[in-house]
Amino acid sequence: MSTDTAAPGDRVTYSVTVHNTGGADFTDANPASFTDDLADVLNNAAHNNDATDGATVSSTTLTWSGPLAAGASVTVTVTVSVTVHEDAADGARLQNLATPGEPGTCAGSCATGTTISSIPPSPSPSPSPKPEPTKPGHEHERLPATGSDLAVPAAAGAGVLLLLGGGLIRWRRKVQRH
Repeated sequence: MSTDTAAPGDRVTYSVTVHNTGGADFTDANPASFTDDLADVLNNAAHNNDATDGATVSSTTLTWSGPLAAGASVTVTVTVSVTVHEDAADGARLQNLATPGEPGTCAGSCATGTTISSIPPSPSPSPSPKPEPTKPGHEHERLPATGSDLAVPAAAGAGVLLLLGGGLIRWRRKVQRH
């Protein structure tokens, strides 16, 4: 799989590599094969219809078979990708399990999993700006930065509220006179 963690909308790619480490060739009549159960992946993701190297996906099962020479250095890599559903729950898992055909075995684990994280990572704090150097004897010329970027919008908002308040008072006085 291409990642351990994915967010809704992300694309996750699964690759299965088949090696013939035995002494006999797999042929068209007696092919090497595997199946890959994608049921627990497709609960929270959609298949992108992009299986490669002769693999097919039917319902929730990825299947591949083909000739493979004994001891050959040829590696068949089958790739399929999915896109995580936008409504996938945070913490849900895309659990994948490949099973080799007889007499195959898995090197390591045939199971993989990707955890869905719908919580965006928090941005890393930006470094504080370096103060500009001052000339000796001119330290008083540089003032520290204070306030916030909201000062101008806040002042503009306060001005609008004052205008609206003044207009409301004038309107009320006018109504009371009539």
